[in-house]
Amino acid sequence: PGGGSIGAGARATVDQPIASSIHSSDLILAGRLVVLMFGAGTVLVSALLALRLMGRRAAIIAALLTATTPALVTRSAIVIVDTPAAFFVMASLLCASYVRDARRGMLWALMGGTAAGLATAAKYPTAVVILAVIALIALSSGRSLRDRLVMICGSLAACAVAAAIAAPTLFLRTREVVDELRRQSDIYDSKVTTTYWHELLRGNEVGVLLLVVALAGCLVLFRSARTRPVLIGFVLFSVALVVPLERYSFQPFRNVLPLVPLLAVAASVAIVAMVDAVGRLAHAGSWTRTGIAVALGLSLCSV
Repeated sequence: PGGGSIGAGARATVDQPIASSIHSSDLILAGRLVVLMFGAGTVLVSALLALRLMGRRAAIIAALLTATTPALVTRSAIVIVDTPAAFFVMASLLCASYVRDARRGMLWALMGGTAAGLATAAKYPTAVVILAVIALIALSSGRSLRDRLVMICGSLAACAVAAAIAAPTLFLRTREVVDELRRQSDIYDSKVTTTYWHELLRGNEVGVLLLVVALAGCLVLFRSARTRPVLIGFVLFSVALVVPLERYSFQPFRNVLPLVPLLAVAASVAIVAMVDAVGRLAHAGSWTRTGIAVALGLSLCSV
């Protein structure tokens, strides 16, 4: 949902007296630079999340995978809202992952909610990432029930405030937004493309190998009580995002772009876990394991 002419869309948000000084070529250049920065930010945030889940080697591999996966690379220099949405989704999940262990859990909950609100402003369907934030807070077993409820309320409030500031039309022109979403829904019903699943398996988007390795990483995350809540957040967000979009015959892969960094993080976890398991049997040192893990990550990037 959303879109239209870049020039028209920008002029609609600018006061009329200066609208005539805005040119589409300037907007496209500025937009590309902004999207490029968000793409680089997604690499960084993915690495930080992998670092939290599985350590430095996973962070390096996650950064490599996020920076080289075709679905992300091909959309990092064009003006689309999906790349910023992917960044804010990852930032939201990263912040929420700190709620369980950090001393200032409320601060991380607020930051997670704020990032979810900015994801909503970037692209409305990604608003469902707030469900993952709520799940991660609710599963923070080291905190009291009262603390978790307060944090959930705080994250929801932060999400609403951030969305209102970043996209005031959501609240000031709600009826127009709803009408536009209905028009977009009609467009999505009138067009036909290949399915998200088909595009996901294509090598010029994600590919079968990365998907298989990522699924193995999900199993590793599930086995650990420390990382299981993050996996639950991953799955909850993925299901909430994809299921409503699946009913349309028009399924451009950009709509599920925020899932790709999650796959990269999960794949990095699988690679590190596998290398550690083999390394222990072979009595390999830390540096040897690191070298092998990075080499495997690079080989996966080149496939």
